[in-house]
Amino acid sequence: MKIQPKADITGTTPPISPSSSSRDEKNTKVQVAVDEPQNALTCKFTEEEWDALRQLRLRLDKVYTNAYGPDAPEPKVFSLWGIPVDVANSASDPRASVVLMKFLRAAKYGFVTAINFALALNVDVAQVLLTNALKWRKMFKIISTDKVMTSAYKNSSFTHFGHDKEGIPVIYLKVSKINWERFRIDRIGALVSAVISVEQQLRTADFQTSSQIVLVSDFSGMKLSRLPPSYYADEMKFMKYFYPDFCAYTISINTPCACVINGRLWLEKLFRPRLRARLTKITAVGTNKNKIVRALLAQIDAEQLPNQFGGKAVGFTWPPHKAS
Repeated sequence: MKIQPKADITGTTPPISPSSSSRDEKNTKVQVAVDEPQNALTCKFTEEEWDALRQLRLRLDKVYTNAYGPDAPEPKVFSLWGIPVDVANSASDPRASVVLMKFLRAAKYGFVTAINFALALNVDVAQVLLTNALKWRKMFKIISTDKVMTSAYKNSSFTHFGHDKEGIPVIYLKVSKINWERFRIDRIGALVSAVISVEQQLRTADFQTSSQIVLVSDFSGMKLSRLPPSYYADEMKFMKYFYPDFCAYTISINTPCACVINGRLWLEKLFRPRLRARLTKITAVGTNKNKIVRALLAQIDAEQLPNQFGGKAVGFTWPPHKAS
């Protein structure tokens, strides 16, 4: 009998290699079609990526059965970050292609292995990652887009406002508004809230022009001593396995002096689970208003930057505070 690795508190299990028979599929040459629907993101796929994507599509039925069981209801459709993926016809929606490509690129860029150099695309690994992600989402009941986005689940620590110069949606996070104490007294409940928060943030991307977010983290009013020791370990586990390539880059403002001078490693420890190894930039700025404005305007046009942060855009407000 084959012993499966035991899941930990986050539901994370080490990737399990598929059976050897599935490896034969990767040796089958897949013809790159030119007549399926495209969007701005799929048009950037390389020929190698198209080949790998079509091989992964051939395995979606097996992925679905392994994730939801042989008695899973028809039609076979699963949803990731608000994007439906039709197992029988995933090529019909280019957004679904973008979702699947995230898992194919995950192994290549070392999201899972933490290797800081590019590897070859690996359909076997992508299949395992996708299967495990669907199992984990089922366990956490992250099924309904409507449920995740209802007001009852709205998070008071962040808000979406505008986009950067590349058209990537910008999320403004008020670090001090996160209920850090809950991580100490109700670790599971806090983790569920963190997962829902990430889901809400990622669903600001349309998966047609962008499949990432930009994170502007405001540390004003935040004491470093409030950060619980378990936070990094917990978020690292679910982010690196189930939310690959989630954040394009992060800008931290009003960062405590200790972090700006000596604490870049601390910031990387806090945000690294959300970022692509090697390819993502972390910018830390202290409390100097001029430096904050310069750092933000370097990435965000003034017309898109809230006037509270030195831009020209009006209408930005933080969500009302409530217990999370």
